[in-house]
Amino acid sequence: MPAIDWKYFNSGDVFILDTDDEVIFIWIGRAANYMEKLQATKVAQQLKTENNALALIFVEDGKELNLPEAEKTLLGVYLDLRASVGVKGNIGESDEVVEHTHYNHLKLYQCSDEDGTYKVTEVKTGPLYQSDLNSKDSFIIDQNGRAIWVWVGKGASKKERIEAIRNAHGFVRKKKYDSGIPVTRVVEHGEPVEFKCMFHTWRDPDEITKSYNQYSIGKIAHLTPSKLDMASLHSCPQLAANTRLVDNGAGSKTVWRINNVELEPVDKTMYGVFFSGDCYLIHYQYAAGDILYYWLGSHRSIKEQTALTIQTIMKDNNDLNGNGVQVRIVQGKESPHFLSMFGGMAIMFKGDHQYKLPNTFLLQVTGNNEFNTKAVQVNMRGSCLNSNDVFILKKEKAYFIWCGKGSTGDEREMAKLIAKRISKDDYNVIFEGQEKDEFWKTIGGKQDYASNKKLATLHDPMPARLFQISNATGRFRVEEIMNFSQQDLIPEDVMLLDARDTIFLWLGDKANRDEVKQSTNLAIEYLKTDPSNRDLDTPIMVIKQGYEPTTFTGFFGPWDTDLWKEHQTYEELRKQIELENPTLQVEVKLSNGVEDFATCPKHTYESLLAKDIDKLPAGVDPTHKEVYLNEQEFKKIFQMSYESFTTLPKWRRDNIKKSVGLF
Repeated sequence: MPAIDWKYFNSGDVFILDTDDEVIFIWIGRAANYMEKLQATKVAQQLKTENNALALIFVEDGKELNLPEAEKTLLGVYLDLRASVGVKGNIGESDEVVEHTHYNHLKLYQCSDEDGTYKVTEVKTGPLYQSDLNSKDSFIIDQNGRAIWVWVGKGASKKERIEAIRNAHGFVRKKKYDSGIPVTRVVEHGEPVEFKCMFHTWRDPDEITKSYNQYSIGKIAHLTPSKLDMASLHSCPQLAANTRLVDNGAGSKTVWRINNVELEPVDKTMYGVFFSGDCYLIHYQYAAGDILYYWLGSHRSIKEQTALTIQTIMKDNNDLNGNGVQVRIVQGKESPHFLSMFGGMAIMFKGDHQYKLPNTFLLQVTGNNEFNTKAVQVNMRGSCLNSNDVFILKKEKAYFIWCGKGSTGDEREMAKLIAKRISKDDYNVIFEGQEKDEFWKTIGGKQDYASNKKLATLHDPMPARLFQISNATGRFRVEEIMNFSQQDLIPEDVMLLDARDTIFLWLGDKANRDEVKQSTNLAIEYLKTDPSNRDLDTPIMVIKQGYEPTTFTGFFGPWDTDLWKEHQTYEELRKQIELENPTLQVEVKLSNGVEDFATCPKHTYESLLAKDIDKLPAGVDPTHKEVYLNEQEFKKIFQMSYESFTTLPKWRRDNIKKSVGLF
């Protein structure tokens, strides 16, 4: 925040106040949601460890004056507790009130001038099918006030293209819809997922996507062949935007990692090797400029993350004159260009940084070219295998490449490149179903894994969708999670995974009874209100946390069975922290005591009013101008003695200094 001031607070959030007194306050807004409370508490815990703080103090919005005397006194140094009520920046119910409303009344309009006269004709009311659209015309889809879409066919005339979007905006006014509803124009073969999901079925030409994998490699594979013409990316910004590529990743790069808050160069032999407990900075140089990628491991510390952010800004300002492009990459969400920098051979290991590659591991390889391939370490056990991917298994001299029945030749070739990079040892290529005892012995024994035949087949490209169901705010809220992974499954909530032919309901261990009780009804309502006219008899599978079948885990890529072992709810975590807190004793001390005031050099009030530090008298501390006044002038200006002034809380001292121009 710009300053510690109530005007920057709001009741929909949680704020952490890290003081200079070895105490960290966690201020909880009355409308803050459950996850905000939990995550803020975890962050505060990390700050306590890293800064050697004594205690974490929870402060409830509106109950600041109910704190124990010592805690109240300490918080009062930084904030005016008597003025806390009614002065916060936003007293609204929440900063993130999300309503999930389905509309099952879709209307399709055709915009055509085929007979010489332009006209708009209502075609039908949902459900919609892809065949309802005609490449020779433009169409308007009205989602009953939720949104309006304009679809432009490749063969539409100039008038049809222009008038359709004008008509769509006219619908908003004519039907008296909220003026803020989105009116979106899409062109044939460039439809986003949100548009496709309104149709009963949708298939893109020349595009094949595996339904099990949320990384949806089909589109990228289609747009980024191995010999992509880089000149076309610069001459055609639309292609660069669609592929998320600025070039083919062949520019120069330098890699550092955070070590004790400083940048430590990474040996070139380890470029592209990342560890989940660390943070890395990559400076990429290419013809059009410089990019600073900062990669955050999934088990990074707050201290390392903060240090990396600061180092990235410093690197940009000092070395690139502030002209670099800064890109934040969180583990598991790597972009195509990031992966292309390492030729599709990026490897993510568990744990803290090591200066050489581990000798024992199981890597899950996903992707079929240098723009979408990476290897991620999973637990060394048979249950972590997946028929849709390729795995690299190494234990001392034993070295295998295991190819699932759903993997493609391109995927297997990418795995071989990674295996050659890791070790010069000879590896054995094993196809699923042809494993020998040596393989199962190396991996720790044969176990069930995601081997559903359907997962290995190519079919409808509509990707699976994940939704979070929660009533933490007192009412049910359903929110979609894009580009999901296992980390997005929240133990305090119920999650809905829509796999098209099956609805999975995942019940978190800490989900409350209302969420669990209503989850099946919500799944049925979800099917009823889906604008693509879903079959209401679609199977609904209820799964409990920790008992996930492979038919479910297969949708999430690498699956970590130990992810939630030490998970605590917010209430459990808060109770534990409060029990561990020591009893605070606050001793009020004079800041810049009378001795300093009496002995420091004195200057006139007028000379201390200068805002420019260079224009202040030599040796003056600009943050404590008041101590340079003589006693008589101080009393005249502040209407009190300096000794009385130092007993005031800091916020009051600052306000008074502002009022007399000495802040």
